[in-house]
Amino acid sequence: VYAVASLIVLEVVGWSSWRLVSAERAQRAAEAESAVDQRLRLALWRMDSLVVPLLVLESSRTAAGGAAGVDPADPVRLRAQLNTDGSLSPAERDGATPAAAARRARDSQTLERLVDPEVLRLAAAASLETRATFRAAPRADRTIDDAAQSITPRQRAADLAIAAASGPEPIGAFRAMWVEEELLLVRGVAGGSVRAQVLWIDWPRLRGALLAEAAPLLPGLGLEPRPAGEAIGPSDLATIPVRAITPAPMGEHRSGSATVVSLAATWAAVLAGLLAIGGVLYLSRRLAEQRWRFAAAVTHELRTPLTALRL
Repeated sequence: VYAVASLIVLEVVGWSSWRLVSAERAQRAAEAESAVDQRLRLALWRMDSLVVPLLVLESSRTAAGGAAGVDPADPVRLRAQLNTDGSLSPAERDGATPAAAARRARDSQTLERLVDPEVLRLAAAASLETRATFRAAPRADRTIDDAAQSITPRQRAADLAIAAASGPEPIGAFRAMWVEEELLLVRGVAGGSVRAQVLWIDWPRLRGALLAEAAPLLPGLGLEPRPAGEAIGPSDLATIPVRAITPAPMGEHRSGSATVVSLAATWAAVLAGLLAIGGVLYLSRRLAEQRWRFAAAVTHELRTPLTALRL
């Protein structure tokens, strides 16, 4: 009976302890996930803030392809233009060395083999249509992305800054697109011999700069291309089609938490109580056995003389 009662008590205490530990773990996981979400929003804002100046700088270029400035850490691998005959050529840059000009010519040929000019033409036409929609729409509804796409406040702020730098020329807003593993920014040009301006982004360099910007907040953050056609999600950058891969949230280890201390005290009290009850039962049984043995011995000693007298 004592063993059965002890097992029942231990099972009840164990089940209660498991429920308490599970609830505490769930609470810690929720707190860790919330902390990661807050850090992710701040990291996305910092990475978008790094990309916006590049887009504003490139948007300030004229239709002839002139650049507003040169940055030694420029993440743009090639600035090219799509001509009306469907060919790609490097955009002219003042002060370019022969070696730099030759490298841009090679990159232009590589880009021409990599992407279909028709794809660039369609993207350029879409950017011109979006630009017209942006200028005609009320300020609160302006966007440089697809009208059917959900626009976040971060993206709207970035779009307004980029579109404001484009100026009054008949040039569309840059549209980002992935071609295999390469990131391109394309915008259309209305009229003239140039149909579109193309920026071939050095993605490894830009990715490293973005991760370095977010490292103080999320050291294990990863970046991957956002599939075409998907709406911007809470883990996506607003300026370019890139999705952030957050590390798995892990709750902090708290060996001295109140729940652990209370459970340890409860188990100690239960085990001490069971041992005490077991000890009392054992001593009681042993005392009863000693009394029985004493009574049996006395009875035997008394029976022996009486039997001898009868004989």
